[in-house]
Amino acid sequence: MKAGTRLANKNMVACITGSILLSACGGMDPFDGWPDAIAEGVTCGLTNCTESSVLSPGEIATNFIITQNNSGIRIDAGLGKSLNLITVVRLSDSDKLTATVNGQTVPLSDSSNGERVRYSGTVSNISAQPVVSVSLQRGPDSYPASVTLPAGFDIIAPAGTVNLGRSAGKLRVQFSRSMSGSFYVSMVANCQRSDGTGFTDNTDINPKQDPDAYRIDTADLDAILNERSKARNNNNPNTALVTRCGIDLIWTNSVKGNVSSKLNKYSEIRGLRTVSQRIEYDARG
Repeated sequence: MKAGTRLANKNMVACITGSILLSACGGMDPFDGWPDAIAEGVTCGLTNCTESSVLSPGEIATNFIITQNNSGIRIDAGLGKSLNLITVVRLSDSDKLTATVNGQTVPLSDSSNGERVRYSGTVSNISAQPVVSVSLQRGPDSYPASVTLPAGFDIIAPAGTVNLGRSAGKLRVQFSRSMSGSFYVSMVANCQRSDGTGFTDNTDINPKQDPDAYRIDTADLDAILNERSKARNNNNPNTALVTRCGIDLIWTNSVKGNVSSKLNKYSEIRGLRTVSQRIEYDARG
């Protein structure tokens, strides 16, 4: 198994909207999670926007995220200008985005309420590891990217909702297959503090590896929850400690595909598979 890391979506939003340099964002892949950042409210009112028609294909950096569930395949797309984190490229009428799966082609349409900064489409397909191609089309020219989705996987232990106390020391999670590419876990937490107040937050947590499992140490989990609690309370140093949380862990296996060499070198396409796990965390137990 190979563990990977991801820049938390909220950090990407902060880096884009605040015009912060890449190094201040942790030195990560600048487009990792970029469509999620757009989804969290980055629009042309907060960033620089430019039309795709004024750029050459070599200036356009594509970011394609492909996911699959029981109902089919979803394609999410965003366009940027090279390594420029604060410039969003809007698809001009002369350019199109299409996705093809096993010979079935669908157009990607605007999914950003008319902002033209995010595009998506769905294809009915439940094959085990479909090959998905997404193309930027300009007139007769096509600039494709393709990826083979990773195989599906399940959590084999522990099964069902997990009751986890801080004194347990660790949560060990075993999966139905080994992982290639990158592997990370994000979480959505709904927590209570010792003073009766509460908060909801989402962030990432880096799992550790045992020979046969991934592991989250409860000391690390507790520290992250209290860090996020403080951040949600205007960084008040007197913020009360977290006592209990309902947590949804989203385990994600991500693989990169291939992109046309005629597009900007910072372009990418990723195929994702995810499973979710419910944790009832008690910091007092």
